Amino acid sequence: MEMVTESSFYKLMFIYHVYVVLYRFFYPMVNKEDIYFGGDWKYLTHWNAMIQIMYYLTNGVLVFNSDWKDKTSKITHQIFACVVFPLAGFVTVMFWSLYKISPSLVIDLTRNIKNLTG
Repeated sequence: MEMVTESSFYKLMFIYHVYVVLYRFFYPMVNKEDIYFGGDWKYLTHWNAMIQIMYYLTNGVLVFNSDWKDKTSKITHQIFACVVFPLAGFVTVMFWSLYKISPSLVIDLTRNIKNLTG
């Protein structure tokens, strides 16, 4: 039973993060003409989403292979504790801190208003 719930959690998190990345691809929050340096890869939020996709995909696959899971569980726990969780926390805190200071620092308000009005 534990393997099923653990597997379901990793699958759900993987699907969620893939959805977020695809949504950002089809409905970008930045200007499409902004192609000068790095595209979406210049934003830490995008890096964070990709790292979480890789982490949850890896763990979702390892749930079904008990031999590999036993060998890699220490490494995956270390990666989560040292990279995935701190990065997600940092991105969240920085986004909302900047948003609290001035929403225009993180979101192009004129672009969003144009999208809402048609």
